[in-house]
Amino acid sequence: MMQLLRDTAQARTFEKTASAKAIAKPEDWNVRGAHFKLGLQDEVGFIQPPQIPVELRSIQLDLEAMEQRGGPSWSMFGSVQNRMTAYAMAQVVATTNQIAKYYHKGLIDLFSDMDNFMLQLIKDNDYRPYDMTLPSGLPPKSRLSAEYELRIPGDMVQRATTARMLNPEFELSDERIMEELFPEIKNPTDELAKIRASKARKHPIYATISLAEALKQEATLLRNGKDTGGADLYEKAATRLEQEIIGGEQPKPGATRPHVGVRPEVQPPNSRAEIPEELR
Repeated sequence: MMQLLRDTAQARTFEKTASAKAIAKPEDWNVRGAHFKLGLQDEVGFIQPPQIPVELRSIQLDLEAMEQRGGPSWSMFGSVQNRMTAYAMAQVVATTNQIAKYYHKGLIDLFSDMDNFMLQLIKDNDYRPYDMTLPSGLPPKSRLSAEYELRIPGDMVQRATTARMLNPEFELSDERIMEELFPEIKNPTDELAKIRASKARKHPIYATISLAEALKQEATLLRNGKDTGGADLYEKAATRLEQEIIGGEQPKPGATRPHVGVRPEVQPPNSRAEIPEELR
């Protein structure tokens, strides 16, 4: 393959001329903007090499297939030459996971050994990295265990699709989805709380409450400034907004609120005597 690239970059040339003088000199052939003067019967051209045999392409594909048998398939990195079914893609993902399992375990053991080595140095030399000390009550023979999550492209999508095929009602919590798809979000619960707070601020009731509080504050400022009339108007407006939130007008002084209870026909027989006469 390298020889083919070399032959393409350094192509062979020929000249047809009746003169004994060379038209294109080797030192001028690769010069940018080179100019050659040709006579009426002169000609300069390239010698056309033979085409690459078709069998060479077939051999190259066979070698690439053999190379992929010892490691992850190139399909995992997006190099898909032909259409693949979901079953074939699942087999590719499973094979990649099987190959990477031993390397994954070795990497975890490596990180664990490094952490325990540093922990032992801190214990023996009483180091204080970043002005931090070891927690009190730590057992003398305690050891650290590292954790390294293995993520294979397309693995999660494939597993989720298979789970939905086996159980159409399968679903994951929002926290788990954030942990899988957005690992940069360190606290999914806090992020969900922010989402709920953002939705609450967009609700009309939230805007009404904010307006009522603002009117009360304005009324307090006006009352402190001896503007009693303006303060009364702002307070009335705030009271009206509160009534809209409650869903009804405030009862008049001395009036009784209507009794709200369970309908008589659904009450037990021994409790119907306690129901007011007007609701029976």
